[in-house]
Amino acid sequence: GRADEPDPESLASLKVLSESQHGFVVWESNRSGRWRLYRRELDGSGLRAIDPEENDREHYCPHLSPDGSRLVYLSYPAGSDTYQPGDPPGGAALFLMNADGSDNRRIANSARAYYEDRGAVWIDDNNLIYIDGEGFTRQLDLNSGSNSRLTKNGRPGGGFLVNATKTFATTGEPTFSPFDANQ
Repeated sequence: GRADEPDPESLASLKVLSESQHGFVVWESNRSGRWRLYRRELDGSGLRAIDPEENDREHYCPHLSPDGSRLVYLSYPAGSDTYQPGDPPGGAALFLMNADGSDNRRIANSARAYYEDRGAVWIDDNNLIYIDGEGFTRQLDLNSGSNSRLTKNGRPGGGFLVNATKTFATTGEPTFSPFDANQ
């Protein structure tokens, strides 16, 4: 989410969780004046930005891999807002990096959010689903580099983000529909 600081109830929950588990959270925040990606350990320590410092970019939609070792995010031109329709023409770049911020690399030149806080869905630790800049739903295999369309038609100005089992899809509206690859 976009919350800068957890509320007291959330902090209490994090404290209980951190006493029994090791882990971290990752989120986007505009505390620096631009949307950036931050990480904090469950015990509240280690708050830091993990994305590259880019004055002309906004970073949105971080999503951790199932094993928590990596994350993907979208990099938009400065001034963009994923809560508003109207992605830049051709979409934005999709990046992959280790969860600590290292080994940051572009994996797709053209991707988009679904007008909320999601830019990709992990199928497993090496495969993910995203919406390309033309509104087609795509599956990317990070090991082989294979990138294939999951939808027959693109959805101009948006797209369908499909769940990991490829059974449901959403456009960012508060509904989920059965996924039909022929659409």
